[in-house]
Amino acid sequence: MKKNAVGFICYAPEIDSVLVGRKNPEAQSFLAGKWHLPGETILPGESDIEAVVRGILEEAGIDVRVDGYLARYETDSVIVKWYECTPLSLDIRTGSDLDQVAWIERRRVLSCLDTVAIKVLPYEIKK
Repeated sequence: MKKNAVGFICYAPEIDSVLVGRKNPEAQSFLAGKWHLPGETILPGESDIEAVVRGILEEAGIDVRVDGYLARYETDSVIVKWYECTPLSLDIRTGSDLDQVAWIERRRVLSCLDTVAIKVLPYEIKK
């Protein structure tokens, strides 16, 4: 059975920036120690939207408005559905399995992400 997850692009238009996070180096993940666009495993009984809201609150300490579905990325072991959201606050803090979070200018996001993290982004997000 495939793992179901959500990824989120949290865009703050007032500073033209996107939320990025660095996975804790000790995390049991292929993204350990890497900068990436955050995501979250969907818990049993949880909707995609609930997972996005919970995930950003846990990982960056902020509430968001989910604006819509963007794309899907699938491998043999995981399905990731990507959503765009808007932060209700810019006051971020690390949490969950991230050891750093930051707002990065939208035009610089891909250059700040680790190549491993870029490989798992669907085409619609990379363009």
